[in-house]
Amino acid sequence: MFKHSLLPVSFGRSLEPLRGLSRDLERLEKSFFNVWRDTPSTSLTYESFMLPNIDLIEDDKSIKVIADLPGLGEEDIKIEINDGIFSLRGEKKTEKEDKQENYCISERTEGYFNRVFQLPTSIDENNVEATLKNGVLKVTIPKLANADTQKKRIQIKQIK
Repeated sequence: MFKHSLLPVSFGRSLEPLRGLSRDLERLEKSFFNVWRDTPSTSLTYESFMLPNIDLIEDDKSIKVIADLPGLGEEDIKIEINDGIFSLRGEKKTEKEDKQENYCISERTEGYFNRVFQLPTSIDENNVEATLKNGVLKVTIPKLANADTQKKRIQIKQIK
């Protein structure tokens, strides 16, 4: 946050009208930070900023879930399928410390995510495969071979 005017003092009187604008900008900046500071922690969490990009790809034989999870290892990721609900959860914790002769910087970040999708009932939950390579998670969920996958057109009845 700025603790002084955005305009240098050396510009003199010719910029005096802009000083009011500078003060207004400082007040706006303070009110912006106050809004974020006063927001309940349940609605503004790091989780809301850490949702991974996910592709869902369905073909005749399987459903593929591809998620970008850079920096996460298999121990940081949990995949579950329960009654046709696919859940992908993860947690990322990093800690960085840089010590020099006259300063020390220590940074810690922690974030969670949870993505949930409804799957068709015609999946084979017992033969799901998941791989993680270079921060990209690929989950292949096979469909049951005997499932009826034919499309059925629903007739619409007009009510008078």
